[in-house]
Amino acid sequence: MFGALLIVGLIFATVGVICLGAAMIKNPKFGKGIGWTSVVLGVVGVVAASVQLWSPSMLAAIALFGLIIFHAVAGRKTYRLSKLL
Repeated sequence: MFGALLIVGLIFATVGVICLGAAMIKNPKFGKGIGWTSVVLGVVGVVAASVQLWSPSMLAAIALFGLIIFHAVAGRKTYRLSKLL
């Protein structure tokens, strides 16, 4: 049961990253580079979490670590942009 909750959480978190990336693409201050990177990472995360449902492995831990790294990078960029306004 706990494994299923982890996978559902990963899927929802990566769908959120895809939505965030779509919003970043449309904002000229963020730039298209980090926006498209977040969309690609989100899609890879959804695929990895979906594959995790059928064949459990360490893939979920790697995907979670990737999400943590992405949120740190995107958060730093957001913080820097907030200082400019």
